[in-house]
Amino acid sequence: MNIQMMEELGDTFDAFELCLTKPGHGPLFEYAGDHFPIHAACPVIAGIIKCAEVECKLALPKDAQIKFI
Repeated sequence: MNIQMMEELGDTFDAFELCLTKPGHGPLFEYAGDHFPIHAACPVIAGIIKCAEVECKLALPKDAQIKFI
């Protein structure tokens, strides 16, 4: 997260609520939609949520990637 985003949203979230929110919704997506030049395939918010999933044991601590072969 960038510093301005953390200052505006804070850095404490209910991890389960953050991770189990409908895709494309929730405070991170809302902030990004208003402040970032976001596009449908942007992996940034998904990466942040992946980290939260691992921290609350909803996902394995494995690398996630988009790979073109």
